[in-house]
Amino acid sequence: MSSRTCRGAIWSVEAAFGAACLVLVSVTAGGCVLGNDNDRPVLAIDPLWDVAPGKLFAGDSCDGAGVVFMTWEIKDDDGHSLKKSRMLEHCQPLDFIGLVPGTYRLELAGFDRDEQKRWETTCPPFELGRFDVLYPCEVDQLSAEEADTDAGEPADAGEPDAG
Repeated sequence: MSSRTCRGAIWSVEAAFGAACLVLVSVTAGGCVLGNDNDRPVLAIDPLWDVAPGKLFAGDSCDGAGVVFMTWEIKDDDGHSLKKSRMLEHCQPLDFIGLVPGTYRLELAGFDRDEQKRWETTCPPFELGRFDVLYPCEVDQLSAEEADTDAGEPADAGEPDAG
């Protein structure tokens, strides 16, 4: 092996070692952030709707459980309402954008095609940190007695009538 080839091989090994050290220092110095870290995190909630009333929970999608409409209200850890649906919305997962890191609670109610409330829950607390998160939320189906009790409640997310 000539001295020129040997020097090139040594330089290649040193360059590779230096690059590996740089990567190691970057990762251990506080983590690796990909993309733009200036935006606020997204709190994504995927409701799992109970397919039948009772003690045993069997979660499914909106369509699979028969949920057509829903209402929701998100609250901070102190119970203050931050935002809520103003009317029945089509059943779908929720994304909350613009929240600051903290603890949040979500109240969900589901309605069938006749706009009768059949599902209801307050999800367990959700922790939102610096990065986007996705949480499932199990929504129980109401028993016939519970659904009858709520039958007098208007299906407009509880907004009082003006007057």
